[in-house]
Amino acid sequence: MIEKISLRLMFPSEYQTWKGMKERVNNPNSKTYYRYGGRGVLICSRWIESFNNFISDMREKPSPKHQLDRIDNNGNYTWINCRWVTPQQNGCNSSVSKRWFILGDEYESLNVAESKTGMTKGKIKYMCDGATIDGVYYPPKDGCYSLPLYTD
Repeated sequence: MIEKISLRLMFPSEYQTWKGMKERVNNPNSKTYYRYGGRGVLICSRWIESFNNFISDMREKPSPKHQLDRIDNNGNYTWINCRWVTPQQNGCNSSVSKRWFILGDEYESLNVAESKTGMTKGKIKYMCDGATIDGVYYPPKDGCYSLPLYTD
């Protein structure tokens, strides 16, 4: 028991991450359950058993800002499918992530497209997804579209 307590004290941020992972996967009352446990995402039994196993596999976060990310967003929480990433990297790999194609160039996220093209997110969305304004539909521009990174 002493070992478990000391690991929690040694890795408080990682411990909160571990608790949060279990909450969104196992608690139907969690606000984000529908995006995790509600979609069938599971946690490997090794990590469910103990925080010690989780920290042994994942190690310490590279920085306090790093977040837990599943490489395959449709996959489970396992040592082989998880990594520590920055919030920007994590935003490129969510269940609603899209790839953006603008006049022959591909961008891994809307944020990347905005920073590389100099266009606003709104303009990129309008060009790639079209828009309805005052009941009139304006289709996407030729050569501009977005595709979901993940499909159900």
